[in-house]
Amino acid sequence: TKKGRTRQSSWVPRELTPEQEAGLQSAFALFDDAGLGRLDEGQLREVLRSADACVGGDEQRLAELARSIAAAAAGGPNAGVTLEDLKNALRKSNIYALQDGRYYVALSLAEAESLRAVMHAARRERQEGSSDGKVVPFAATELGLRLVAPGGGGALLDATDGYRPAELFQAATATQCFRFVDSQVDFEEHEVSLLLRALQSSAREK
Repeated sequence: TKKGRTRQSSWVPRELTPEQEAGLQSAFALFDDAGLGRLDEGQLREVLRSADACVGGDEQRLAELARSIAAAAAGGPNAGVTLEDLKNALRKSNIYALQDGRYYVALSLAEAESLRAVMHAARRERQEGSSDGKVVPFAATELGLRLVAPGGGGALLDATDGYRPAELFQAATATQCFRFVDSQVDFEEHEVSLLLRALQSSAREK
């Protein structure tokens, strides 16, 4: 089980890691079949798809993302997207809709039951008018309890009134990481891709 704590925060541009740059260059070269050093929108969509920018088959969002990157290309929207254009887009744009200030914590069943009781008590106190109904009084903290046990699929079990789910990429990545920690092994191909993307910068034990 996991809990998410959210707060408002702005996106901060980030540099790509060496691993991310290498993966991006490899995908770019794969779909630049004519060797022009530029991708059209169709080719760009496939590169973005390989970078897990289309979790859950949201083709419309993928097309919109490719269109926006092409429109911002240095040579103009009809000149094609270079590798540097793509790197700049990934550095400056939150293409995965990640939210800073959202945290995931693994809980035991007993801990989750206790936290759920606290959530219900806070909601009851708000209805009675004796408090603001927050788990942490007068703080912008919201909680969501999800199930990542086998067969759970990250389903939302309960949440505070102001809780808003994460966007699909962030939620799916967190779910696969918790499944990995839980020693689950039945991962589909796209789930493995999300997991490897999350773990690739982790330090390896020697």
